[in-house]
Amino acid sequence: MAENLREFRRAVSVLKKQGLLSGKTTSGQKIDARSALPNWKVKGKKLSTLVKKYDDVVSGKATAVKVPPKTLAKFRKTGFETANKRVLVPHSKSEIAKFKGGEVSISNPSGIERVQIPVEYHNLQQYLRDLRKNKALINKMKRNNEYFGIRFFGGQRAMFYGNIEFLLDDLERYEDIQKVTNKAQQAEIYQNLEIIRMNKAATRHVESSLRERKKKMSKEYNRRNQKRLRQRRKERPSLQRKFNERKREADKRYRQNLKGPRLAHYRKESKRRQQQYRLRVASKKRKKTTKKTTRKKKK
Repeated sequence: MAENLREFRRAVSVLKKQGLLSGKTTSGQKIDARSALPNWKVKGKKLSTLVKKYDDVVSGKATAVKVPPKTLAKFRKTGFETANKRVLVPHSKSEIAKFKGGEVSISNPSGIERVQIPVEYHNLQQYLRDLRKNKALINKMKRNNEYFGIRFFGGQRAMFYGNIEFLLDDLERYEDIQKVTNKAQQAEIYQNLEIIRMNKAATRHVESSLRERKKKMSKEYNRRNQKRLRQRRKERPSLQRKFNERKREADKRYRQNLKGPRLAHYRKESKRRQQQYRLRVASKKRKKTTKKTTRKKKK
């Protein structure tokens, strides 16, 4: 119970620092994180309810960014959650969201920044059209030594653009965007489309990471890596035992999930493998016996 209360008070402290909790409780008591209790009420809502509501802010997956009233209205129109004159900007734990230069940006330690463009979304084609209409405003969001980039479904693209028009021209050629028809698919693409801004150091970092990823996906790299792992397991029997246990568990789970034609195919293939194994064992035995007989004849 004490641990839960400590966690709750820590959450209240985070929300106060972010500006989501301020003033006094309904009973006129000052909100102090050191003595706060879950049943205290603020504007008719319990503190425990507010802590649950802003769980992403507490866990560091979102930041309450204070913005001017006009910018707040734009973000509210585009579907962002707002509270206490702040816009709740979701991001990963390693990123920092802040308002600077008249815009909300999400920066990464690598130098990559996600650009939050307050353009209202109704459908995908309308959204891309409105981005193009606001090209002058969007182009001002980057300096001369910076570039725009695309992150699509979490995957970083290796193309960098000097202005938003070039980016949109390339984006509209994507097969996923050209083929999409229904509203659900369009919404999914919109939610997984990120326009990012980066300096020259960040572009070099992206290029090197993509080269490394491509290298790791190559057959030659995987072959060498597997050979290295086999050697390590050979030198350390404890690693081999753990590997065998994990493999047995994985095989067991795989067999449990097999049904219908896949199960029949698996059984057929396992019988074939068993027959091949018996044949190999029998051929080895024959070779051994022939070697022994030849040795005896020579003697």
